[in-house]
Amino acid sequence: MTVSPTLTLTRTVLRPFTNSDADLVFALHRDADVARVVPFRPHASLDDARQLLTRILVQNTTRLSIGWVITLEGKGIGTVGLVRIDHEKKQSDIAYHVAREHWGGGLAAEAVRGVLGLGFGELLLQRVYARIDSMNVRSCQFAERLGFVRDSTFTERFDGAERTTHRYVVVAS
Repeated sequence: MTVSPTLTLTRTVLRPFTNSDADLVFALHRDADVARVVPFRPHASLDDARQLLTRILVQNTTRLSIGWVITLEGKGIGTVGLVRIDHEKKQSDIAYHVAREHWGGGLAAEAVRGVLGLGFGELLLQRVYARIDSMNVRSCQFAERLGFVRDSTFTERFDGAERTTHRYVVVAS
């Protein structure tokens, strides 16, 4: 398997990240409202996005993660990936982020289902986890609609504050 194979889905195409994706990463990560319910600091500059993109590309190369850009009609609208892959335990986390103007249209669900199919199929994963801030009610509901079940709740520190995180899991069928 290549680092991140291109996945052609019904309405979207998931393609591997490239060095030219910094503008998309910046657009997704500069939204302070999203950062409030996702543990990252809003990006203040394109350089912040370039640094994150460099980490993503390295992790994809080492197979610690496999990430994609979600494209619609050739335009990047979000990202999705299997992160913190533990090949020995056959488990991973999943992360996804779609531009606000595409929320509620089913595109994120299509992308997540496509990645889960690859994870449970080709990668032989047994479990995929989604870690979601408890304040992010829409994302919790989204995970549940996709078949994830909440298996734990815990507190973690981020940026000097405690946050309550729900961990959801979906298992291979």
